[in-house]
Amino acid sequence: MYWLLITLILIPQIGSAECAWVLWLAKDHPYLHRIGEWSPNDVFDTKTECMEEMKKTYELFKAGESKDIKIVMDSIHSKKNRMKFRITNLIEPLKETVMKVECWPSGVKPN
Repeated sequence: MYWLLITLILIPQIGSAECAWVLWLAKDHPYLHRIGEWSPNDVFDTKTECMEEMKKTYELFKAGESKDIKIVMDSIHSKKNRMKFRITNLIEPLKETVMKVECWPSGVKPN
């Protein structure tokens, strides 16, 4: 009888537990035909925290924009936990970089 009561109390708590979320970064260099390797950048307790940090990453790069460096958002997929933006050097366009930022549950690596 007590087992049933304990089970009914614990099951909702176990099912609602959220795993850690990892913020991943990769840099592509399209004109050099180089695709960057994914690397973990930070770990968060919740998906929401990871997504907020993903947006802050873009804002940080955007804040570094100047007359010679242009930052343009390519896409953001909040349901898919993905963001992509271009960093273009207006003086040397061949140095364009595409930054990819993604949030995934721990144990899952972007591909």
